[in-house]
Amino acid sequence: MKIFNLNYSIFLLLAVAVCSCSKEGPQGPAGDDGKYTQGSIEGYASAYNQFGLEVLTDKNNITFTVEGSNPVISGSTNDKGKVLLKNIPFGTYYLLASKEGYEKTLILSFNVLGDSAVNTFGIVNLVQRSNVKYSNLVVSSAIRYSWYFTFNTDQTKKDDFSLRYFLSTSAQVSRDNYLYTDVKNSSNSNQIMNIYQNSGIFSFASGTKLYICFYGYNPKDNGYTNLQTGLMEYPSLSDTGTNVVELIMP
Repeated sequence: MKIFNLNYSIFLLLAVAVCSCSKEGPQGPAGDDGKYTQGSIEGYASAYNQFGLEVLTDKNNITFTVEGSNPVISGSTNDKGKVLLKNIPFGTYYLLASKEGYEKTLILSFNVLGDSAVNTFGIVNLVQRSNVKYSNLVVSSAIRYSWYFTFNTDQTKKDDFSLRYFLSTSAQVSRDNYLYTDVKNSSNSNQIMNIYQNSGIFSFASGTKLYICFYGYNPKDNGYTNLQTGLMEYPSLSDTGTNVVELIMP
């Protein structure tokens, strides 16, 4: 009789264990109603030096933090650049990617939902800040629909010239105050070509004064939206830009 009771007790314990395990799934533990309340985040990261060349040995140990999670949820990439974060309550979050020697970057409004076991965010580029210095920006000529510029730089390699320009109707144009921005590459150490006046971006009336400046830029920079200003932030921009140049719409 004692043996029977012992076996019966073991059976009950096993049954409870099985039931308990059945409430845990790929989306995390289920609530009392049997519905899942947590999910996982999966994605990849790559690391690029200031000239946009991938640093394969730096894919690992890139930290991803779920901003707004309490307690804080974070994890690091493996040597293939992959990260998996588990047991995240359903909701909308920011993901912050960071690594020493690289600029931090954000993924905004990332949703962890219940309709997928794993929520993916693709590939995030972590970049080094450009330390290229540009100065003495001058409009050398305006030919039909293009402006041509000359400038000085401390760089000597031709394929290292990646710049981002910022345009505004304000003479205080900068990386933090602009109406339009785009990237240009130069095949010459002192010239940028083909900023088109008729590209549809510059929908300004003839005679409008415009102002432009340039910053060193990493071509692999993803950029993200600054929630306070609504403008795009580019972590890899050089610390200082060129002087501001005035343009007149023809």
